[in-house]
Amino acid sequence: MRKAFNFYASYYAVFEDLTDVQIGQLMRELTQVQFLNKHIDEVKFKDKIVSIVWKSIKHSVLEQIKGYCSKRSIAYESVLPDPMLGVGETSPDPTLQEEEKGKGKGKGKGKEEGEYTHSDLTLEQIEKIVKYRKSIKAPLKTQRGFNGLAKNILFVMEKKQMLFDEVLELMGVREWKSIQLDWINKSQNYNSQIKSPPVGSIAWQYEQEEKQKQEIIDV
Repeated sequence: MRKAFNFYASYYAVFEDLTDVQIGQLMRELTQVQFLNKHIDEVKFKDKIVSIVWKSIKHSVLEQIKGYCSKRSIAYESVLPDPMLGVGETSPDPTLQEEEKGKGKGKGKGKEEGEYTHSDLTLEQIEKIVKYRKSIKAPLKTQRGFNGLAKNILFVMEKKQMLFDEVLELMGVREWKSIQLDWINKSQNYNSQIKSPPVGSIAWQYEQEEKQKQEIIDV
């Protein structure tokens, strides 16, 4: 069942000239419609004044309902009470049914390549990141985790003037789940616990350039 809806000041303005009885009639039908217990086209009033007021707000009410259903990708008719049910009973909310179906499914599994998004990365780059993490048996599981990794990669690209593929290849050579500037600096010491990149690879060329820069600075 829908839990809330907007009551606009424009509704209140047209209600001011009505009697308490007329307002009660309108409010009862309005809440029935907004809480999806009654189809909007089924609302009828014997009182002509109430009927006119209802017609003046009907379009606004319908747009609210359409917006609610659109956001949840459900059909308006599907959330209305089943006429075969007894009085006071309503058919299950399809949004809740979908949530229940999804519970327990895919626990511990990450999203697929096409499910991640990032404004500063191309779809191809996103796919490469996701596939890389899977290849090292550390798949990404959430958009938040992906965003953190993407932020680190983009930061290194900017500070070290590296291309995206260069950063990803360096991560692969070192078997890193992520990447940070201080990790790169430490890796340049070539200590025995860290694998050296293959001679001629992009990562190898990068490290050679960094070594040359360091030698110039030392001189």
